[in-house]
Amino acid sequence: MLTGEAGWNLLAANAAAGLLALVLPMLVIGVVSALSHRLATLDFYGIPPLMLLPKVAGLLLGVVVLADWLPEGRFAASTFFDPGSYWNMAATEFLRRCADPLAYDLEAALGDALWGDAGLLVRIAAWLMLLALAAEAVLAVLVSGWIQGLRNFAAAILLALSGAFIAVYSVAFILWAVYLLNFWVFLVLAVVYQYKRHHSHAV
Repeated sequence: MLTGEAGWNLLAANAAAGLLALVLPMLVIGVVSALSHRLATLDFYGIPPLMLLPKVAGLLLGVVVLADWLPEGRFAASTFFDPGSYWNMAATEFLRRCADPLAYDLEAALGDALWGDAGLLVRIAAWLMLLALAAEAVLAVLVSGWIQGLRNFAAAILLALSGAFIAVYSVAFILWAVYLLNFWVFLVLAVVYQYKRHHSHAV
């Protein structure tokens, strides 16, 4: 166990990492929004489908990556009380494992979903994601021409990739937070359930 200055430094590092872990999705959204506004044309923001399709594609890609990245058992309730759980890690370790986009093998996840032995729902999500991006490319070119359309499609790819990252990261963060709070989370859920049950009977 670390004591003295080393202990305080470790505590400060984990506190800073915990704060960063909490606000990271908002930081990503801010950076991606600034980049996409510089990259895309006004058509991209003026036509709802051009904005909607990459968001849908990002969410679907997030499902594909999660299915590949989260092995069986990490959702089990017992996982959140097991000292040997995958989620038993400090904030600095969480950022290293889950905040690095390169930690997720996108190529392997897509390959398995499209042509491997992934489940039916994951396979459907992967093909719908490709369909959404294809529709985005065609619509962008039809609306803005080749040059401006390619700019808008590049912005769409940026939104889709960032959306997928935020979806995967948010699920990881929730599971990690549930592990850290374990008993208290289930206690709060039990209290809320009892309150709603009592309220429904009273009505």
